[in-house]
This record gives sequence, structure tokens and C-alpha cells, in this order.
Amino acid sequence: MNLEFKVSKPANFFFFIDSFSEWNIYYRKKYNDEWIKQFGELTNKEKNALKNFRQIMQKNENKGVSKKIRRCFYQKSENIKISFRKLEKILNSKEIEMVKNTFNTLQPRFEKIWNSNLSKINYNKEIASSSYKKIYKEINSAYSKLESFYGDESKKAYSCNVYLIISPNRGGKAIRRDAVSIETEKLDPKDKYRFARLWFSIMHEMAHARFENKKYKNWLGKFIEKKALPKSELMKNRSPKEVLREVITDLTKVALYHILDKEGRIKIERLENKKKILDLNTMEILTRKELGPIIENYFLNKKKIDNDFLEKCLESIEKYS
Repeated sequence: MNLEFKVSKPANFFFFIDSFSEWNIYYRKKYNDEWIKQFGELTNKEKNALKNFRQIMQKNENKGVSKKIRRCFYQKSENIKISFRKLEKILNSKEIEMVKNTFNTLQPRFEKIWNSNLSKINYNKEIASSSYKKIYKEINSAYSKLESFYGDESKKAYSCNVYLIISPNRGGKAIRRDAVSIETEKLDPKDKYRFARLWFSIMHEMAHARFENKKYKNWLGKFIEKKALPKSELMKNRSPKEVLREVITDLTKVALYHILDKEGRIKIERLENKKKILDLNTMEILTRKELGPIIENYFLNKKKIDNDFLEKCLESIEKYS
């Protein structure tokens, strides 16, 4: 496996528009609030442009077109005109003009954010690339565990582009099979905990991108449709299949525990006081604590994920939902 860290202005511009448009539940509200605090409230013109972009993305979400739109901006070239040309295969001429107008309208604001963060993101690229060289063997060992766990039979060596995104916090997204985006604060080579979180995020998104193919998702869907899950706040905005998928992917972090010194700073005892879990992050922490030994056993014995594993994950989800 090989990773290459990238700093892309078109990718960051799309991330910025995508988040500010708030078209789905994954937008970064904390980022938006921080950027507004730094650079002022959105104008009515900006709001209207974002509204048009939001409508296009929501209209095409169920068809998978919104993902194709995103991929147009995560590319080798720094020329954003190439991204817009790629949209011609996805959207009609009117929709393309609306997308272009959104980018043009928000460009002055984005340029301020981009210029104020460019040195940090370039620094992060340098530090992350250096870190990768030092722990290359450990990362590849963890990746091999995931190959066995997901039952990957590909003989071809895997390469992945890691797009670094301007961010006051951390997060990530699977873009396509060979690309993920990672949001991270300014990295400190001496901060092993933060570096561990960086690699956890990369491994998490890479698992989504590399191993969650159509066959895998269909298998999860058929498994979950036979189950009667309790209605809860957690399931209000997320499907049971999505929650199950995220819980499983989060558990893959266990493959990287050997390079982590201080995982789980939120003590499990504090979380147990909550009768019901309302957010996915807390759910993941609890299931990781509960199912960690089980997935470790799967890794140790090079055992492929199966229905028994799904049952255990589902039991944990039901317990805390």
C-alpha cells in the first residue's frame, strides 16, 4: 500500500462550499461558525447562491450524483475549470451555471480562508508525509489486517491520495476508491496522541473507500432489513444500515492500537451514565470498548467479517440506542 498526501485548492474550495451549503447532515457546523466569526456573516447574495447549490446536491443525492459532483474537484490538476468541464457529464447546463455562480459568489470569502490557512496545510503535508515514512511498516501491517478482515482478494497494490483540508478541527470523507480527504488541526511532531488521531482518521476513511464496495453494502443491507431495531434519536437522521456500517468501520481503528499511547481520553464510566446515546461518535466509543477484543481476535486469526460479527455489532447498537 502507498499513500500520497496532497494539498489541492479545488478540493478545498469544494469542501468549503459543500459545508457552508448545509445540504446534508454531514456539514461541519463548527467550521462554518468559526469561519463566520473570523470573516463576517454571509451576505444575502452568498446565501442565495448556497441555496441553489444545496438544492442541486439534495436533488441528486439518492441517485449518487452528489458523490460524482464532489469527485470532480478532487483531481490532479489545480485548474478548477477542468472540474467544471467534468460536471458537463453529470449536470445539465442550467445546473452547471448555478454551481459556477455559487463558486464565483463565494470565492472572495474562500480566498481569505485559503490564504490564512495555506501555510498550515502545507506544513501539515510535510509533517504527515514525514510521519508516514517513519511508521510505514506499522501502517501497512494495519492495512493487511483490514484486507483479511474485509476479505479483499485483489492482487493489485493499493495506492491512495490523501487530500488535506483546511480545518479548525478534524474529520474526513471517502471520496472514491483511491482517494480520501482528511481535516486536521495543525500537527505537532511531538504530539503522539494527535498523530494517532490523524492515522485513525486516515485508516477509517480508507476502509470506507477501499473495502466498502457494492457487494459489501448489499450484504449489510440484506442483513439489517431482517432486523427490527428500536426507534431512537440516533436513528432519526441515519439509517440503521449506516449506523452499522460506521460502527464496523470505527472498530477497524483497533488495527492501529499498537501505535497509540492515549486512546479513549473520555472514560467509559462517564459515558455509561447516559441511558441513551444520541450521537454516533459516543456510540462508536462505547462499541469500540465493548467489541475491541472481538475484532482483535478476528485480526489475530485473519478471520473475515461474517454474520456473527454483524450480530455482535447490532447487539451493541441496540444496547445503547
